[in-house]
Amino acid sequence: MSDLTFSQPVLRILKTSTLFFISVLVSACGNSPSQQQMDVQIGDTFYLEQAIAVKNGYSRVHFQEGEIAGAWFDHYIPHCTIELSDIVDRDTSFYPGPFQIEKVRFGSEDYESEGVIDYVYFYLQPTSESEAEADVFRLACAGAMDEGLNNPAAQRPKRKQINQILGNYGQVK
Repeated sequence: MSDLTFSQPVLRILKTSTLFFISVLVSACGNSPSQQQMDVQIGDTFYLEQAIAVKNGYSRVHFQEGEIAGAWFDHYIPHCTIELSDIVDRDTSFYPGPFQIEKVRFGSEDYESEGVIDYVYFYLQPTSESEAEADVFRLACAGAMDEGLNNPAAQRPKRKQINQILGNYGQVK
């Protein structure tokens, strides 16, 4: 059996190609979706319109069909979740105000035997004019659970549907 050897120029090409491929993969993971994929982009604003209570021991508030959905929401209906950076240690509220969208990312959750939920995550930062809580971390919105039936409601919601899901509690503008 012979040893496989490469000349210096071939090794350099292989290393360069490998580094290029890795950098493309890493940059693809960090890019925001295009305007065609998602009509809410970095620089847009999420307005929390009403104060929202968060119970002791929780870090999320779920919304469906314009209402607060409580701790247990229906995964088969499009929904949004406002997430705090930490679990609260007492009953508290966070207050209305504008949040700048600093980052937009796609993700999904696989519920093994049930299906997949595709999410869009909006990472939020209170604006300087806002009295809103700095603990508000992100807005996560998703379509209905997709059971492999190509249900149109399973697509990630865009601006109009997000605003319908949030109702009078918040709007993306």
